Amino acid sequence: MHLLFVKNSNYPKGIISYFSTLAVRLAQGEVMEAILASGIEFTIYFYNPNIHPLKEYLIRKEENIRFAKKFGIPFIDADYDRQQWFDRAKGMEWEPERGIRCTMCFDMRFEKAAEYAHEHGFPVFTSCLGISRWKDGSN
Repeated sequence: MHLLFVKNSNYPKGIISYFSTLAVRLAQGEVMEAILASGIEFTIYFYNPNIHPLKEYLIRKEENIRFAKKFGIPFIDADYDRQQWFDRAKGMEWEPERGIRCTMCFDMRFEKAAEYAHEHGFPVFTSCLGISRWKDGSN
């Protein structure tokens, strides 16, 4: 999960911070490039304990770090927290993609996102997780 923390005063009702989550998929780069093109400054927060094996997680994290460096975007690397994901997914190992395991994973990641946003002064957060062809936006 990509979390974008945005500091900008162009939001309604004086909201000066925006917090967004993006799935780690090819489309994320296009979304972030569009946000950059609109002049919005943001920080990437990377939290993906659901990605396995570790080698795949590191490949995705390094790609996101590369993207952040390329565009001068601050990058926050959250805890991998793999054991919590396994504990929460227990009993759902054979559930299909877009099923209850996805909902649990979204919930877990949103909880972490909300906690971080609250602790760091971001009053609003939203998600683009549903843009992935592998996910169900209604989750």
